[in-house]
Amino acid sequence: MLRQVAIVGALGLLNPLIHAGSSETTGVEPLVFKLEIPAPTESEGGLIVADVDDDGALDYLVTVPGHLAVYSNDGRKLWIKQTDLVVGGQSESQGLPGHHGPGVAAGDVDGDGRCEVVFLTKDGMIHVVAGTSRVQTVTIRCRIEP
Repeated sequence: MLRQVAIVGALGLLNPLIHAGSSETTGVEPLVFKLEIPAPTESEGGLIVADVDDDGALDYLVTVPGHLAVYSNDGRKLWIKQTDLVVGGQSESQGLPGHHGPGVAAGDVDGDGRCEVVFLTKDGMIHVVAGTSRVQTVTIRCRIEP
């Protein structure tokens, strides 16, 4: 299903995610939802889409420094985790792809057929969290070279 999406934060419109023209030209009404996390002060953080709740539809994972928020495909909050995750506006210098490093990945990393959310925190820990429940399933210490 084609959908226009806009995410609204404390400082107004943060990021148009999917845009295929106005509703007048496409006949598609936009999905707009308000974030329950602080707005970024710079271009730190970002977003990815993945089927976090395993319902077959893509959900939204939004990051800003200190927060990871997961919203369902209809904009309903699934969960929010406060954590010191590695995100950046200059993500290339932190080993992350692109300018806006969301600092999070999602997919079936343990082969159980369900989505997990994976992120790195500034203390050098990789966290694997069950997508549907946000319960941490694995923590791995990694060595980060300066």
